[in-house]
Amino acid sequence: MKIGFNTLSENPYAPSGAQGFYINLMRELSRLGKEHTFFLFVSKANQHFFGPYETGNVQKIVFPYSNERKKTRVLTEHFGFALIIKKHGIEVLNTGVAPLWCPCKLVVTMKTMHVYTNPSQLPVSTVLYRRMIYHWTIRRANVIISNSQRFSQDLQKYLNVPDTKLKLVYEALDHSLFFPLKEKSSLDFELTSLGIRRPFILFVSSLWPYKNAETLIDAFAPFVKAHPEYMLVIVGYAREENYFRKLTDLVRKHGIVESVIFAGGLTHDIVAKLYQTASVFVYPSLYETFGLTILEAMACGCPVITSNVSAMPEIAGSAAIFFDPRSSGELYDKLEKVVTDQSLHQELVSKGLSRAAEFTWEKTARRTLDVLESI
Repeated sequence: MKIGFNTLSENPYAPSGAQGFYINLMRELSRLGKEHTFFLFVSKANQHFFGPYETGNVQKIVFPYSNERKKTRVLTEHFGFALIIKKHGIEVLNTGVAPLWCPCKLVVTMKTMHVYTNPSQLPVSTVLYRRMIYHWTIRRANVIISNSQRFSQDLQKYLNVPDTKLKLVYEALDHSLFFPLKEKSSLDFELTSLGIRRPFILFVSSLWPYKNAETLIDAFAPFVKAHPEYMLVIVGYAREENYFRKLTDLVRKHGIVESVIFAGGLTHDIVAKLYQTASVFVYPSLYETFGLTILEAMACGCPVITSNVSAMPEIAGSAAIFFDPRSSGELYDKLEKVVTDQSLHQELVSKGLSRAAEFTWEKTARRTLDVLESI
């Protein structure tokens, strides 16, 4: 079978979790699906992230741009893919939304519902376009892949996706990169080069408003007064200038500038070192379809405190402490408990390692391949 994969939806210069998703998925698919040929839709800017593949069953089709040129990328997907699909005889395409013209079977891996769950935080033009193209996608796709049960429920709630089209495929993490470190002091020099000292509380995610970093800052302000040795490290690309300014203004308002670091976007290997050395990882997001950073932190032996809404409880299971993401007071109480109760701290580490071990790219790739072959 000839199968196409579209990786153009990511900006390779400021990637989110979707880029890592396709990198890891294709590595496993090339190994597990040796009888198939995979056509990887890449751009000039992101092609170096993929491969080399030992099996020789992956062919790259290079387009001029990915999401660093969003409008061009969208036009390419809707009006350029069909010609490529016909030229190479591709039988199934896996992509994020349905192109307006797609002359083959279509498997759509959807990853967001923000135009329905958080529409006020997006431009009106974005909301209108995405709602329109999502409805078209549901009609056109042969299968919709969802990455959590909660996201499946949202797809049915907002888009009336029939059960027959929905397939659940959990995502995973790279265990060769995210693993516990026995001697944390060995990384102190590298932390110092980033302006970080232990102990610290960690947040990792692109800085969108729905990620709700302000609740963490509000909780950290009284926490650091009681525990002045702690720092708060916020890692992630500043996606919206106004929101980033809101966060930095909030830090100044609380008078905790010396205790908070906005580290910006960092490479995965550096982020892994931060997980390995952080005292606690806090994820106060208001909405997630999966929540990969929760598992990454757990795999590195870092206790996790996360929101009790959307997919976070499903993904974290019993291995995290949960709180109402609208309540900085509740988050403060949870932080206080985790850093002062060593038995709880160790319990979270142990449960987190076990929980993260359940999510592997081999499982994700096998399930994805089953879906592709089924149509």
